Amino acid sequence: MLKFAIDYQDKINSIWREVCHEDKYKFFQVSTFRGDLVNISEFSTWRELNYASLDKDGNVLGYISYDCDRTVLMKASKFTAINLSDNKLEFGKDIQTAIDDIFLKYNFNKLNFGCVVGNPVEKTYDKLVKNMAVESLERIPMRYFS
Repeated sequence: MLKFAIDYQDKINSIWREVCHEDKYKFFQVSTFRGDLVNISEFSTWRELNYASLDKDGNVLGYISYDCDRTVLMKASKFTAINLSDNKLEFGKDIQTAIDDIFLKYNFNKLNFGCVVGNPVEKTYDKLVKNMAVESLERIPMRYFS
């Protein structure tokens, strides 16, 4: 279930600080910098929408956000989704709800998002793009140096 993230930002950030250096999150931020995920100074849904993904008991599963361009373009961009739990099924349902909301509830015409090449979820994004009959997925190259 999706709830506004402003009510859960301390919990989301606390979980993120515990897990941010785990290997499975290396594709989320493409640098070694780690900062808080959620930094909402005031509640407003005009420029961006920020959600906490919760299980049926109210535990935080993850974080979903996107910027809103409510001009004539009516597009959502910078779509961000990070699963902070091992509950892929419930979090996946929340991602689908968020995407449905973008087009059906908020009536946006376009969704822009990217994915780091090599991210295990890249194949899922490719299927999403194919099923939605959209132009393409922006791929962000990731380089490792030793």
